[in-house]
Amino acid sequence: FRPGIKVCSTLALRVGIVCLGLKLSALEVAELGVLGLPAVLVSVGTGLLAVHFLSRLLGLQGNIPTLLAVGTSICGVTAI
Repeated sequence: FRPGIKVCSTLALRVGIVCLGLKLSALEVAELGVLGLPAVLVSVGTGLLAVHFLSRLLGLQGNIPTLLAVGTSICGVTAI
């Protein structure tokens, strides 16, 4: 079971989170229209930078700050 669990807990989980984030973002952008796109980009970009900065400030190392930043910015707190 261990090889299957490893694949599901790494690759499959990451792909699922990315797909969920893309789906939600695409639906929101479609509802907002072209004029809402800059607001979405600024919001996601600000979230990425702020969470990554705060994670580093709190002493988190490795890939954790990046994973937290992407998860929070794209999928929201429910992904974390």
